[in-house]
Amino acid sequence: MKQDKRLSDIGREQPFEVPDNYFRDLPGRIMEQCEAREKKRSFIHILKPALSLAAMFVSVALIAYFAIQLIDQPESKTPYGKEDIAEAEYYDQYYNQNELMENLQENEAIQIEEDSEKTKEYIEYLLNEDIDYTTLINELKEKQKEGKDNQ
Repeated sequence: MKQDKRLSDIGREQPFEVPDNYFRDLPGRIMEQCEAREKKRSFIHILKPALSLAAMFVSVALIAYFAIQLIDQPESKTPYGKEDIAEAEYYDQYYNQNELMENLQENEAIQIEEDSEKTKEYIEYLLNEDIDYTTLINELKEKQKEGKDNQ
């Protein structure tokens, strides 16, 4: 089983010892190590804090510059100059007018075609019903007179 140990049984002896003249020689040894480190410091070690500070300022300046460029962009950038825009508007207007004229001509052609078909239908009707041209004109004149009298 375990033995019960008491502090009184251990006694007053210290288990650790300090080497002779340790505390008296300690400041000298520390100074020697500091001097050795000072001699080992290179040019980069000396400039390292200044270089890191300069790099930080440059990076902050670049971030600020690009942020301003991003925020300050106009809503729409056009790669064209005023002359290009004016020329494009002129051609756009010209082509729109040409398209309009072409559409009008096509519509007129379609209308003429429809009118000629109706005319053919009327002529066929008149021929089938054996109605004389002069009789038709007289009836139309009478209807015009009646319309004027009613107004």
